[in-house]
Amino acid sequence: MRIVAFLSMIFFSIGCNQFRDKSSDENNLSKLNRENFNLFFENFKKDSIFQVSRIDKPLILESIQTTHDLVENKLVTKKMIVNHTSFDEIDWNVELLINSKKIARDTVSVELQGVDTGLFFEHYFVNRDGKWYLFKIIDSSD
Repeated sequence: MRIVAFLSMIFFSIGCNQFRDKSSDENNLSKLNRENFNLFFENFKKDSIFQVSRIDKPLILESIQTTHDLVENKLVTKKMIVNHTSFDEIDWNVELLINSKKIARDTVSVELQGVDTGLFFEHYFVNRDGKWYLFKIIDSSD
């Protein structure tokens, strides 16, 4: 009788494994396939050919423009084809501060700020199908 009970437990546990939640397997697989943002960004900064493949087309460009009387700010949104953006101090001819922050599980913002210049851009990246893409830039420069 003990042997029958023991065998029943084994068959029951094997049977339960067959009905395991497949979504947890898919989540684990997607985590394994997800590109590391820091490694991606280092490549994105240095390789313009790589950038072309990882910039949404058209790219959303937003700028905050102050009126002449300095009373109100206006947000201007454009969609443009952009193939390259620079994070290089030589290209900007200023000292740059670059900071990244996670906005959501699949979104990272990278701030590009020129030291003592008023230059300030936010670059928004989203992870789609395990790969990072630049989808929006906001220009808040003075």
